Amino acid sequence: MKINSLEKFSAAQAGAGTDTTVVSTNVINTGTTRDAGRGDDVYVNVYSVAAASGGTSVQVVLQTCAAEDFGSGVVEYPLSGAIPVADIKATTKLVQQKLPRGLKKYVRLAYKNVGAVTAVTYNAFLTLGVPQAEDNIVPCTYTF
Repeated sequence: MKINSLEKFSAAQAGAGTDTTVVSTNVINTGTTRDAGRGDDVYVNVYSVAAASGGTSVQVVLQTCAAEDFGSGVVEYPLSGAIPVADIKATTKLVQQKLPRGLKKYVRLAYKNVGAVTAVTYNAFLTLGVPQAEDNIVPCTYTF
């Protein structure tokens, strides 16, 4: 399965921090002011790149806003509960969930750290439908 660079939230993004929220490198513009969660089944996929260490847990949250700078009016949709750091190994699937309804024009992810998470990196992207194991969703090493 090929991942379009415009549909990536994070590409080997560092997510370490102490009791902090790290937002995804990329903000996705859905191109619409209507509810971007309606229509085809679009899934959010979040994988660890390498094992996490330190801290207690991480939670993945989808944030949406009408403004690209996420200055005010941010709405959050938890995509996971608290994931224990000990459970985050290399290439662990952390989230694979359909986009929720009620989304605004811009969406991004937030990785919420509990404790001093000293190492963790993420790949996160959207797919049409649920990727299967045989899809080999490893991101390409080139860009367009």
